[in-house]
Amino acid sequence: LIVYVSEAGRESFKSAFRVDQKKTKVIYNGISEELITNGITYMPTYDGKLNVLYIGRLVKGKGVSELISAIKEYKNAFLFECIA
Repeated sequence: LIVYVSEAGRESFKSAFRVDQKKTKVIYNGISEELITNGITYMPTYDGKLNVLYIGRLVKGKGVSELISAIKEYKNAFLFECIA
């Protein structure tokens, strides 16, 4: 069995290799309900340094440009709070 984390991954692999599709399965990445419920507890504070690691394809559907915009807005909001 070949397990993929997305349909896009399965399609990409399928187009490059001959694979019996009956022997494939998509299992999406997940996060536990507990982490979602308690997520605010784990929110980091901004100390002036922000590290972001992105691993994935650079395609519009992944939302990388939205991530960059969100970081910019967060940084600007933080700077405004420090000045005010």
